[in-house]
Amino acid sequence: MPTHDYNFPYNVTLALWDLQIQLKAKVRDWDNIGLIQTENKIFIETEERCDTGRNLYYIPVVPLYRMLHHKSYKHAAHLLTSVCAYLYHVADIPYYTQEDSYLYWQYEMLSDWVDEDEESDITEIYKRELKQAKWIGEAIEQKLFNRASLSQLRPRVENFTVRNDFERQCLDVAAEALNLYTQYPTECYCRNVRHTVTTDEDEDNEEAENTLSIDKYVSFFADGSGWLYDSLMEMVNNEFNEYGYTEEPVICKQFNGNKLPDDTLEFENRLFNLIDDLTYILYHY
Repeated sequence: MPTHDYNFPYNVTLALWDLQIQLKAKVRDWDNIGLIQTENKIFIETEERCDTGRNLYYIPVVPLYRMLHHKSYKHAAHLLTSVCAYLYHVADIPYYTQEDSYLYWQYEMLSDWVDEDEESDITEIYKRELKQAKWIGEAIEQKLFNRASLSQLRPRVENFTVRNDFERQCLDVAAEALNLYTQYPTECYCRNVRHTVTTDEDEDNEEAENTLSIDKYVSFFADGSGWLYDSLMEMVNNEFNEYGYTEEPVICKQFNGNKLPDDTLEFENRLFNLIDDLTYILYHY
């Protein structure tokens, strides 16, 4: 777009606006562009962002436990266990039975509320669901913690025999997990998360308190049905609606004469798609 007929700074503003439109149409994960001024230089800085769309990337483990104890699905369940082991050990997805995870304390809060209620038939149902979520979560975590499940990912993928459409879906998910593990053997889900830092400590704290951190919406959890699930979702959504910002993987590139980094968000995009596909299978097996 011609901008020389406009005076400064309108010509610069118009040029950046035009550039933003063109880049947005051509660059995946495109988010923003701006000018940075230092003592002796002005240069362009671009920002690419993995847009998570305020989705919850919660991986249910109760369905996996049931698959492992169902004769017809056991073959596929071992394959998905290796996928979960990759997500647990390498991608470093938080696990809800660990005290340093966000969901651990949400389940604890729900348990406290149930204990404080008067005893009734319905509270007994709630207690059973909480008890099941705890012991199944611990049982599955023991399987994942054993790195044998991770080391079996490749041979299980290579030796898996597909018998139906469902097993084809499981194999596709496992093959993608193996590809990610091979191409990014040490990368975790939050590797490119950008933590905002400002020169104003009060402003920094205020923005941090108003930002939904990535570990709160990416995690293993118990199950996607029942009272416990409904109550957990209500708690989580009510809290998340209070946040004005979401912590997401971001890459910034500065066009200042130095060599540009080769960083991309391909890993994050593929990882979140993998979690979506895995979760779909576990919900619909």
